[in-house]
Amino acid sequence: MFGCTGETSKEPASPKTTQPKPEEVALSDERRSVTLKFGKEETAKSVSIGELVDAHGLESWSAYDSYYKKEKSWKSIRLLPVIKSMFKLNAEQMRTKSFMMRASDGYSVLIRGDQLLEDDAYLAVEDNEHPDWELVGEQKANPGPVYMIWKKPEHHDLHAWPRPWQLAHIEIATFEEAYAKIIPQNIEEDSLAAKGFELFKHNCVRCHAVNRQGGRLGPELNVPQNITEYRPEEQIKAYIKNPLTFRYGSMPAFEQFEPEELDAIVAYFKVMRDQKFDPASESESDTNSDG
Repeated sequence: MFGCTGETSKEPASPKTTQPKPEEVALSDERRSVTLKFGKEETAKSVSIGELVDAHGLESWSAYDSYYKKEKSWKSIRLLPVIKSMFKLNAEQMRTKSFMMRASDGYSVLIRGDQLLEDDAYLAVEDNEHPDWELVGEQKANPGPVYMIWKKPEHHDLHAWPRPWQLAHIEIATFEEAYAKIIPQNIEEDSLAAKGFELFKHNCVRCHAVNRQGGRLGPELNVPQNITEYRPEEQIKAYIKNPLTFRYGSMPAFEQFEPEELDAIVAYFKVMRDQKFDPASESESDTNSDG
């Protein structure tokens, strides 16, 4: 949505995977000192890449990358054993969990445990061809120091198999726990607003927040003002459909959305206009009342 990273890619004809000699797989002290956080924010544990490499090993390989749209070569750590050890989970327990991947640029996405059990996710910690990381996308973003990637050719769909870059924090969370305040209350299940919420949930929340919950890569859409309070509805729909006709940026076009789907998204926004929650305002009110 407004300011989001594009999530479409071309399927590669025949991705390759190559393995280097073992002595080539090593990291600099600078790379080893990078840290990742695991667990809920208030009790999160910071673990260095060096510690993860020592515990789980480091692999170097090449495969097609959906953001770069070409073959890339990485030094990386398998994610599945990291998740199992950090959260003390076995395979059966993982099937019932989802994991929130939070990036330092504000992007956040939930990835299901059963997807991670495919044992195909990796934490890329070094770009073998570019010591300072090759920039990616129209916004020329640096995906380091940790970029979550998938290795198998069948996992190149960026919507189904997200690849958060600048990964900084991993925690167990359900959608309801992570995004309770974006869920519309007191609406009919088959209403236009309910359909709009489902579209927002699956296409927009990774980059956008409503009531301060969701991604921070794009603008907040409900507080302090709802998007429909300062943008005409037709303009909102046109922007979602093709944002580049308004301004250059990183938000992808949603040209696949039918008119009724755009109407549904706007209907969701209008419902949320009357269900605002702003933690910052609540905090300010508490401070003022104490004074």
